[in-house]
Amino acid sequence: MDGWRRFDWRGCLCFLSIFATVAGVARADSELIFPRLSFGGSERTGIAIVNPNTADALVTLTAYGADGQPLEAAGFENPVEITVGPEEQFSLVAREIFGGTVPADDGAWIHATSESNDLAGFFLYLTLALNVFDGADLPEQASSLVFSEVRVDAGFDTELNLVNPNPSAAQVTLTLMGGNTPVVRQLALPAQGAVRLDAADLFGLAPAGGANTASARYLLAEANAEIAGFAFVQGAGDLLGLNARPATERLETIFFPQLAVLGPISTEVAVVNNSNQTVLVTLRARRPDGELYGPPDLTDNPVTRSLGAGEILRADLEELFGFTGNLSLEGWLEVVSSSEAISA
Repeated sequence: MDGWRRFDWRGCLCFLSIFATVAGVARADSELIFPRLSFGGSERTGIAIVNPNTADALVTLTAYGADGQPLEAAGFENPVEITVGPEEQFSLVAREIFGGTVPADDGAWIHATSESNDLAGFFLYLTLALNVFDGADLPEQASSLVFSEVRVDAGFDTELNLVNPNPSAAQVTLTLMGGNTPVVRQLALPAQGAVRLDAADLFGLAPAGGANTASARYLLAEANAEIAGFAFVQGAGDLLGLNARPATERLETIFFPQLAVLGPISTEVAVVNNSNQTVLVTLRARRPDGELYGPPDLTDNPVTRSLGAGEILRADLEELFGFTGNLSLEGWLEVVSSSEAISA
């Protein structure tokens, strides 16, 4: 796997979750955050940077450890400068970018900066055996973030990654929402540091024999500086990579680009009401051509649910719409709120 010089990113896209996200575009200061970096053992991280401009983009890549210090090791070049040609993509395994051998780090991440605007990024996590394989676009920075998927019910675990790209330390309050009582934890992120946490250990949640209240929970992270967040949800051999979204994001319509149900395939949706009022959320399952799915494929379409202030709607789409049949079906999902209130 280390010998890979290019990833077929088109092939990787089928592993992305359906959670609505915006492409990982650089902010005005041309900053990209790759929130999870793995070098050692059987784990690898692939990164991709796209330059949509008509001139070369010079990009500086710096790998930081959990303590906020640049990673160092014999033969390990850090930082590294790369050039991405006009309208081209750079993609490579991180280990090949920096070279050398680096001790395992529990919170490593990559900071990419460039004077060129509008750069976009994507990263891929995989094991050498390819038994674990998923990726995501890059997370946005905000002082208040929502992790819409926190699972610790039977057979699941959730890994939380928080990154502080700032030159000063950040104080973070983590609140697990959705249960009978919110659970709060405090932590400090060093300047340019990061943390990788197990949600069950952090909040003292023990998996139950079946689905429990934790499966309908989400996490709110509030800091005194803009931070970035990313989560891995793993269970039953599947791995789902999700970016934390700004809590200030309040949308009226969200399009989820892929829906797959029946047979060995299942798709779950999670929508959070970030407003302080109850809203009605209408979900429409559409075929690839945009037409609504109807009988005999399902029993209900569209489906409308009431979502209280600060509540989350999480549902298996096969069960939500009542899909039936022997053949797997694909399409996409449209979610419309009665007011600008939701995020995913």
